[in-house]
Amino acid sequence: MNDDNENVLIIAYNLFCTILIPAVIVLIGIWSLESESDFTHGRTGGLPMGALTVFVPEVIFGLKWKMKRAFTISCCIAWCIFLLKMAHYFFAVVTNASITYYGTVCIVLFGLMWSIVMELKQELKEYILEFPQEYWLVPCSNSSRYNKVFRFIWLVGVVLGTIFLLMIKWRDESLIKVIFYFLLVSIGAGLVQMKIPLFGRHSKRWEEQNYAQRFGGIFFPVFIALVVIFLFNEYKTAQLPTLNEEMLMNGAEYCLVTDLNEIGDADYAYEIKSGSSQEEICGIISSICIDLKGEDDLVNARYENGEYIIISNGITIGRAVINDKATTDLLKIYFCN
Repeated sequence: MNDDNENVLIIAYNLFCTILIPAVIVLIGIWSLESESDFTHGRTGGLPMGALTVFVPEVIFGLKWKMKRAFTISCCIAWCIFLLKMAHYFFAVVTNASITYYGTVCIVLFGLMWSIVMELKQELKEYILEFPQEYWLVPCSNSSRYNKVFRFIWLVGVVLGTIFLLMIKWRDESLIKVIFYFLLVSIGAGLVQMKIPLFGRHSKRWEEQNYAQRFGGIFFPVFIALVVIFLFNEYKTAQLPTLNEEMLMNGAEYCLVTDLNEIGDADYAYEIKSGSSQEEICGIISSICIDLKGEDDLVNARYENGEYIIISNGITIGRAVINDKATTDLLKIYFCN
């Protein structure tokens, strides 16, 4: 069946399914932004996904067992009240995450509304039962035009929501790690595509494809897009000055480095202007030591055997070395124990 004049109610339900899962993914990221509680990390970090269980009574009692309408609706309302209380406890009381709380409330209430509509409108229930169970929370339409549009919006929403979530969850990690985790997501999408077409219905073309072709149809476009994003980010990083570089260009003598990979085994690391003379570097080291140690003006440094010896009141208190970077120099300071 390929009916482009689909029922408005069915179109509305498909629109709801289109934004449902992407919205839940985004809520998980927002929860991590709103609260630094232990609940937002580890296994409990996905608690907003619990809003999707609002459909459990309808699926079990309504779609599967076909129980009486009054009983099914009563179970849906009772389960909804329980979910709202849990949402209030975790998102409003424990973690004080108002956006996550109200977002979860909206999802649960809309889920209850559609569960009741399924019981009151037999045509919607019969329509949903036409599809396998794994499709029930994914936009599915008998209209090829609507199906492609809804599936495209849904997939874009899931991808962008996942990118947002990964950026929040691993915002302190390198871009490489974020890309690595996102590749895992694309692999997961490819595995789903092997069983369920993410675009369109079970077309003849999809059925003729082997598993490798179905998997590659999702994974490789995402992989190519990630490579393009990575190369663009590298180009932007190489072309645009960093915050420290801007501060140095605006007259700062030195800027503190917080990247642990750059600090390494040093006590402190600073970026300074590239090409500074030995005298200028000695002056910078003296200024840094005075700020760090509270030493008096007798702190000085001298260049010796490829490194700078830091001396205070005639006593050696540390050393410093210079490492070249692309546009600046990295000054690493090691204090004596």
